[in-house]
Amino acid sequence: MLTKGVQGLDSSTRPKRLLDTQRWASFQESTAAGMGLNLSLLPPGGEWTPGMPAACPACHRMYAHLTPDDAVQAATARQGGCFTAVDGSQAVVAPLQDGILVAARECPCGQDQARLPLWERAEVARNLLASFLVALDEGLTGGQYAIELSTLRQLNKFILSLVRGEGVASDRALDLLLSAVVILLNAQGSWLDYDCGGHPRLLVKGNAALVASYRHTGSGHAVIQEVRDGPVRCVLGVVSPADPVQATALLPLIAQESAIVLEIERLFRLFQDQIIRVLGNVDSLVLLVDRHRRILYANPAAERLLGCRALDLVGRFATELSTPWKSALEANVMQRVGAAMDCLGEGDDARWVEWQVCPLPDESLPAGWLVLANDRTDFRRWQQAARQAERTATTAMLVSALAHELRTPLAATKGVLQLLERSKDPVRVTSYTELAIRELERMNRLLSDFLLLGRPATPAPEPLDLVLFLQELLPLMEGETAGTKVEIVTVLEPVPTIEADVGQLTQLLQNLVRNAVEAVGTHGSVTVSLRCAQDGVVLEVRDTGPGIPAGLLNRLFQPFVTNKGLGNGLGLAVSQAIVLNHGGRISAANGPDGGAVFCVWLPARPLAPARVSPVHVLLALSESAVRLAAEQALRTSGFSAVSSPDLVSLLDLARRYQPTVVVVEDSMLAAEKSKHLRQAFPRGRLLVIGAMGQSGGFKDLVFLPRPLDYAHLISQVHRLVTAAKQSS
Repeated sequence: MLTKGVQGLDSSTRPKRLLDTQRWASFQESTAAGMGLNLSLLPPGGEWTPGMPAACPACHRMYAHLTPDDAVQAATARQGGCFTAVDGSQAVVAPLQDGILVAARECPCGQDQARLPLWERAEVARNLLASFLVALDEGLTGGQYAIELSTLRQLNKFILSLVRGEGVASDRALDLLLSAVVILLNAQGSWLDYDCGGHPRLLVKGNAALVASYRHTGSGHAVIQEVRDGPVRCVLGVVSPADPVQATALLPLIAQESAIVLEIERLFRLFQDQIIRVLGNVDSLVLLVDRHRRILYANPAAERLLGCRALDLVGRFATELSTPWKSALEANVMQRVGAAMDCLGEGDDARWVEWQVCPLPDESLPAGWLVLANDRTDFRRWQQAARQAERTATTAMLVSALAHELRTPLAATKGVLQLLERSKDPVRVTSYTELAIRELERMNRLLSDFLLLGRPATPAPEPLDLVLFLQELLPLMEGETAGTKVEIVTVLEPVPTIEADVGQLTQLLQNLVRNAVEAVGTHGSVTVSLRCAQDGVVLEVRDTGPGIPAGLLNRLFQPFVTNKGLGNGLGLAVSQAIVLNHGGRISAANGPDGGAVFCVWLPARPLAPARVSPVHVLLALSESAVRLAAEQALRTSGFSAVSSPDLVSLLDLARRYQPTVVVVEDSMLAAEKSKHLRQAFPRGRLLVIGAMGQSGGFKDLVFLPRPLDYAHLISQVHRLVTAAKQSS
């Protein structure tokens, strides 16, 4: 508490005399307006002074005069600071000097509240009034400069606390500064002429006519101070101060404080001008949602991710959208919440997002929320592709070894059984032989499926009209329904020609249709449809069965996973291998009306294939399991990839393909081999599998350690492909 005394005045009469001065009343009114508060004073043993302002400037509701009961509550609340006034408004009471109390109230409408809570604004107001009370105290007894630092420091605290982008806060701060000039210097008037980044303005306080007369004709006496600080220019003047010497000393300090306010205002104006441009260029979704959950702003990334124009998003309720953050907004969250990987949308348009909802607090309730989201679909696909590649590599090694060991004895057994047909008792021998051969053929088909998983056969592509192809296969598909009442329905739209291996595509369709018919049972339908989509074609097989169990959906394409009693769990794994072998994608889901939906995307045939075809990645890896797994992982992630087992084959591919990225082993950087690499790929970006070492004359090599991390491989390829697009 400030306790400076005033000589020659009784302690009981001094506060009353100070509070009755017009200079005090003017400063109290300016402080109240600056803080967005109603301020009343209670002298020792007296009554509350009328509150200033008399009415809320926002809603014009009149403040009730504080009563003796309020004085009792205020006295009780001196330790805690807060009490409820008789009119129901919330008030904060604080001591000034010599037993004087100040009560700060805010209107319940809340329209004119600053960004700081009531108790914080009341504390700033108390400090301002206490400093000013000291200044008047010393002024009445002959003091000259007590105000120079104490009040200005409090004003600066007010400025830095409240001028946070609020449109009227800077005007209030400048008004308070001009009021301080007029009151403290006992002047007739003051003005502030300023230009803040091309926005000239003039503020006048006190006798406006006298200020205008001096500014236009120079008549009268004034003290002027000019401040230039970068783009901020301000001229502060005071007309007819009671003490010109004091005015000359005080004015530079207040002018500098004015420049601080103007600089903060300029920065916030620049920020507001630039924020839309900045948010428009970020890749993350940004939504600004108000307390009623209406969308106030949506950036271009939000348009792309939500598939809706910003013009159509703004004004809508955010809870109308089916989004992962919908429940957080409905719950009025008061702290930041989010998730690392949630699904946004359904079907082919589904995206995986990382999101968070950040509340914008306003006292006890959120004023709104900022919603941020990043599209992580590619990352999720890379992770899935990497896991699939690891499974494929493991399966490839096991299957290759198993097939090699079993095929020789199986072939020998088959030959022995065929010889038995010529032995005695031909009927019995024949029946045994047929049974054995049938079982051996079944085992051979099983091994072929194993081999297709581990080492997909190189397709022999040819131009293929899918509509005609499916029409020709219709009898084969209908043959799968023999003994049932299942109907095969085709919906075939015209689509571009594709490049595909007819045999592998036939096997793919048979697998999908057979599974669909078995899922339907004895009654129902299987729909085979064809349509254009995303630079390719979509082949869809939909059934009316019970759908895919939830626990099976994410593991459906893994080998040996099945819900059939007699199935071996290889059909869908083989189907996926065929699709990936053609540079396509396959997915499974449950339809909204029930049943399972298998969707296959295959790339369309280029209209004018070049002699040298562009490709994202060329790989040369000696380990077949790793090479084929890496190739499939890259294709699953949306990259075109062609592989070879050695440098000779890679150089042969270089005559037919123009790669963006070349993946080789560290052994290929040896002197003689690297020479051929540099000639074949002078601009190629190289990823090297192995230990860091020789560079082979290449610059900016990226080394990936063994054993190969497929997710890391996909990430590096994505980075290099993106960089190549940007540089071109």
